[in-house]
Amino acid sequence: MYSPQEVANYFLKKGKTEQKEITPMKLQKLLYFAHGWYLAETGKPLLNETIEVWKYGPVVSSIYEFFKSYGNDPIQNYVEYISPSDSSFYQPTLKANNKEVLDILDGVWYIYSDFSARTLSNMTHEEGTPWSQIVNEHGGIENVQRGKDIEDYRIRQYFVDKLKLVKNGRE
Repeated sequence: MYSPQEVANYFLKKGKTEQKEITPMKLQKLLYFAHGWYLAETGKPLLNETIEVWKYGPVVSSIYEFFKSYGNDPIQNYVEYISPSDSSFYQPTLKANNKEVLDILDGVWYIYSDFSARTLSNMTHEEGTPWSQIVNEHGGIENVQRGKDIEDYRIRQYFVDKLKLVKNGRE
């Protein structure tokens, strides 16, 4: 498993390289799709933090906290921390030598990076998505407690079903 900060920096670096703007909401959705496709392909979670139900779709709260000051504006920096040992700054970097991880992240980037944050959010709200399942079970987003986890089994099943459609040429 990887930290959301490592995966976020991976996508932010791809965005800078390809000159594609990434807002906080778009980053959240990229993390969600990466986690979902990884679960579908491997049966294991990509991220070592949970994904939560929020008004505009799935959210990793630690990433929200880090980038909330950007609002709807493009993110200009990477996740950085101050090292307790020498007070220098460091960026969590994906240390994935696993081709499967990189292939999935690159695939998510290839498929979703040209969509707007709003479009990606709408995708996560579609009927049958894990987000919509929880919202429907609670009778609306206003009834869902903030911070409610979207369980990995829901995310995995949804993306496994999508993977079957893709492999059968129906999507």
